[in-house]
Amino acid sequence: MAAFDTHEAFQRLTTSGMDEAPAEALVDIVGDVRRDLVTRGDLNAALELTVAQLTAEMHRALRVQGMWIVGTIVGLATIAALMVTTALMVLGVG
Repeated sequence: MAAFDTHEAFQRLTTSGMDEAPAEALVDIVGDVRRDLVTRGDLNAALELTVAQLTAEMHRALRVQGMWIVGTIVGLATIAALMVTTALMVLGVG
């Protein structure tokens, strides 16, 4: 963002007929407002950081979800194996 030349703004306002006190107040207000503005670069940097944080959180969540899926499959396979073994024992096979 281009710098705000307060002296030039003050001069332009007073030479156009504005009294010095209101001109100085207006220049101060505009300067204060401009200090609070962000640049496109600031927004892009903040957006990139947010995207990186969300991506990391998504990968963490997917790892946890994957571990739960694998654990569930192992548990179900164990239950199925026990059921088959029990059925074979009841039937007297094996």
